[in-house]
Amino acid sequence: MKGSLLENNLPACDPNAVWEDGGVSYTLCTKRYSHWKYKSETELEFLSETKIATCDTWNPFIRRFESKKTAIIIMDPWINTPSDFGNEYFGRVTDEKILPLVRAAQKSGHQIIVLSDDPSGPYNSKIPQELQEMVDDGRATLFVHGKTSLEDFKNYALQHGIEKFVYTGFCTNICILFRELGLPNIVRLRIGEAYLIPDCAAAMEHGDTWDSQIVHQSAALLISQAQALLIEYEDIMNAITK
Repeated sequence: MKGSLLENNLPACDPNAVWEDGGVSYTLCTKRYSHWKYKSETELEFLSETKIATCDTWNPFIRRFESKKTAIIIMDPWINTPSDFGNEYFGRVTDEKILPLVRAAQKSGHQIIVLSDDPSGPYNSKIPQELQEMVDDGRATLFVHGKTSLEDFKNYALQHGIEKFVYTGFCTNICILFRELGLPNIVRLRIGEAYLIPDCAAAMEHGDTWDSQIVHQSAALLISQAQALLIEYEDIMNAITK
């Protein structure tokens, strides 16, 4: 995101994509923002026994993904929020970023998980028709908030061999952070690695920040510092698209 809190100069790495058995393995340069200086991916640089070097910069973390062991998770992609503005604002992200990602991810063997409220509700209940069709024919799995416990989700992930959880959807500052099946709780389960694709998400902004998306950027920055590594949209699309 050029000109934003998430802008960085870290280069993309060669995805070295290997296609076989209906799936693909690939490499991504994921990112974490840190006040502390990293000596390596797993080691901070100490100045002394009690002092750590600082740098306030983005740090690269090279990760290898296997599509069959990676889930693309779409949080609350509703098309019937109680706000016409919200439907249009969040709908743009869904149509322009999330759905193209889901199509490419499903074709390349990724597991697709949709998180949503009870489909019978009067609002915040309907998902895009394309996602609903994927759920209906088994190409995606739907988990309903309040009816799926964290333990249920953990068991599903273990049974299906999911080791990497890539979050997208809405909202970065609310549901992705605070839902029971939100990103932080998945991190606490310690059953795999969590990631966020900022371009495939958006926040509930404040009155004058809808254009700048500063709330979304701040939430994604916070997530990168304490919870998950960030993935650039272009990098993963390039890796999983033949």
